[in-house]
Order: sequence, then structure tokens, then C-alpha cells
Amino acid sequence: MSVFIRQRWIDSRLAYNNTNLGIKSLELDTRVIKDIWVPDLFVVNEKKATFHDITVPNKLMHIYPDGLVVYSMRVTGRYSCRMLLHKYPLDEQKCHFIMESYGYSMDT
Repeated sequence: MSVFIRQRWIDSRLAYNNTNLGIKSLELDTRVIKDIWVPDLFVVNEKKATFHDITVPNKLMHIYPDGLVVYSMRVTGRYSCRMLLHKYPLDEQKCHFIMESYGYSMDT
């Protein structure tokens, strides 16, 4: 499966005054993205995955004046899921894409 994982969060440290800039958001280059904190997301049921980087890494980050960060990346991978084949070949399967924080609890 090939997907775009999109995340949004508020980081007040990145808030800025755009009255003099006249732009809606800052669009960061992939070389700058590595210097910005991003959530430690991982996919629980991932077996193998790769990030796309032809011709440049397929990642984008926009930062809005209020500190809203919108982050997107393109990933292709293989994911495991339970198959209930009791009615095969007339069955229908739903495979969930399970994401969690790697190192943080819900409280953090």
C-alpha cells in the first residue's frame, strides 16, 4: 500500500507574526524539515516500508503563524492484518493501518 501520512499539531515555539510577510504559511524545504521536531509516529502492523525520494524526498511541511504545523510524507509498505476467511471466496476483509507514538504515552 502506498499512502500519504499527514499530521497536524501546534508548536507554539514556531509561531510568528506574518503581518509584514504577506504569506499564508512558511513552506519548508526538506533540508530544513530535519531540524524541526516531529511526532515519533510508527506503524504497528508494518512489515516493510520505504520513503519515496525520487527526485527529492516526498515530504512537505507548512508552518502557519499560530504555530500550526502540517507535515506530510509519502510511504509505501507491506502491512499485516488478520484475515477471517470463513466465507471465502464471498468474504470481505478490512485491514487497519495502526499508528502509535513510539516513545510517548497519551498523557505526554
